[in-house]
Amino acid sequence: MKKFKISTKTAIAVYAMLAVVLLSGCADNTTSTTKRENEAQQRIYGKESTVYKGREYHIIEVDGVEYIASYGGGICPLVKNNR
Repeated sequence: MKKFKISTKTAIAVYAMLAVVLLSGCADNTTSTTKRENEAQQRIYGKESTVYKGREYHIIEVDGVEYIASYGGGICPLVKNNR
């Protein structure tokens, strides 16, 4: 059985390319959006995300009204309680 041999230069180049792809592919670009010409104003804004008791929840704002949404499904308007 033949052994597969790779040079050190080739290995370093492969690892460098892999690192570049992984780091650029995982960039977090959620904080900005691209505005196109004649596009309507954005209506949905992500405000907050959290994990509580193993479940992921998000607070979003749609047309000025805040909602809580769960990753598993479901959405409910938030009602502010003035105690």
